[in-house]
Amino acid sequence: MPRPRPDGQRFVVTGDTLVAEVLERVPGALDLLLSYGFTPLADPAIRRTVTPHVRLETGSRVHNFNLAALLRDLNRLAEQAPAKGAQPASRRSELSGASLTPHRTKVDVTSILNALRGCRDPQIPFNIVDLGLVYDVGVEVGQVCITMTMSDVDCAPAGQAVAEVVQAVQEIGVSDVEVKVVKEPRWDPSRAAPVARAALGWR
Repeated sequence: MPRPRPDGQRFVVTGDTLVAEVLERVPGALDLLLSYGFTPLADPAIRRTVTPHVRLETGSRVHNFNLAALLRDLNRLAEQAPAKGAQPASRRSELSGASLTPHRTKVDVTSILNALRGCRDPQIPFNIVDLGLVYDVGVEVGQVCITMTMSDVDCAPAGQAVAEVVQAVQEIGVSDVEVKVVKEPRWDPSRAAPVARAALGWR
């Protein structure tokens, strides 16, 4: 757990700190954790259900990032957090995330996949990336082409899902977004990432 500082108002993030508490108490923590490779956090469902049970040290082993460097950066962000009269953590993140992490605005395959983790399949309540529904991401100057499928390509809400994908990519600075929904190869649960399989109770 975070260790209070002598003034009783600040805390130090350690390897034993729960990810959920970091997200709650450190402004800009979500962007920082994503940049270090903790990509499942882009999914709100993961942030809500998994992070209260995962410590940073465990996350560093699972996702193979430099824990010491992450702790240093998180504590730098924590030092900037207002001690009293603070806005809610979610609002602080919205206001401060962009200014604290300007170097992460580059649009590449990783940033696109992170954005797409906010999009869910119409039939399965989980993000399309970790479900294995995104088959390819092509990035050119000012243009992105995404090839994907659905767990049920004939489902009625597929058009809405495509619109959400386009919006998610446009929100990170790409105006020209093409989405191709293919029926082959057919999707099956074996394509899902371990984090999705665990959260959904699949073996």
